[in-house]
Amino acid sequence: YSYPYGYDEGYLWCLPWNFATESLFYNKSHFLQAGIAFPDESWTWENLRHAALALTTNASTDGEPKRWGVELQLNNLDYVLRSFGGGFLIEGERDEVKIGRGNVSALRYVADLILKDQVHPYPTPGWREGFGQGRVSMAFLPERAAVSLNAVYGLDFDVAPVPQGPEGRVTSFSATGIGMGWHTDWEEGSWELMKWFAHADGGEWAVARALLILGGSPVSLQSANEFLWNDFVQEPENRSVFLQNLEYAMVPFSGEEWWPFFDEDSLFNFFEDDHLRKEVQQSLQGIWEGTAAVDELAKELYERWKSIEWYWP
Repeated sequence: YSYPYGYDEGYLWCLPWNFATESLFYNKSHFLQAGIAFPDESWTWENLRHAALALTTNASTDGEPKRWGVELQLNNLDYVLRSFGGGFLIEGERDEVKIGRGNVSALRYVADLILKDQVHPYPTPGWREGFGQGRVSMAFLPERAAVSLNAVYGLDFDVAPVPQGPEGRVTSFSATGIGMGWHTDWEEGSWELMKWFAHADGGEWAVARALLILGGSPVSLQSANEFLWNDFVQEPENRSVFLQNLEYAMVPFSGEEWWPFFDEDSLFNFFEDDHLRKEVQQSLQGIWEGTAAVDELAKELYERWKSIEWYWP
């Protein structure tokens, strides 16, 4: 489909890249050790709170729990707000703060998890990596997180729907697309490249993800993508819960990420690493000119990607 691009009086032609559903990831080993039943569709936010209290362990010498019970995505609390009867906090061009009874109840619940119950890590740099490291028992993550978590040795996890609130169950979708400008000089080659990137097929998909992900830990990216490259895409047995969770969705989009135009000048211009951008552009020239096959280029890009020392600002 075409999408009006505000900064360019033209259109951005897009293909779906990802449609991730927020779900509750939980560490099965932690639940078994604590003697707690695994979360299911009957869970409410109060059930989650009681479980987090039981799962949090305080055996630590630095004043913080050795293991936290739960972590939320504090940059996206729409599913919590709406399940309590609230809504978006910021609305309109004036950035007006919307305060209502539902929002107050939801924010009080989140604040209590952190400050009163002390079962949620205080938001500091690096805190979002706790679930994969086994330091957090429950986490709200998008579907794509299963890929990197499956590559973590010894991590036994599963997923469950988001808990219910007073106004029902709500999840959120994170939709991303891959696109090119209508004015690109390499229309046919760009279209083939877009179709390749949008096709989740093992190692090729891993290379695409490695090249297009905007940020994150280079260690986790490397482990996740090498896992995919070697073993191809391995869907977890519990993947069906994501599809089942779609029926509970009330928030159609939690955010949008539009990839840059696929032309010679602006391709991958979001990378801070000029060396990486030049390497990728040089490799893709063969596709644009019709002299290189995408599957061959995938392996070449993968080797280039492994050899580059990543820099994350």
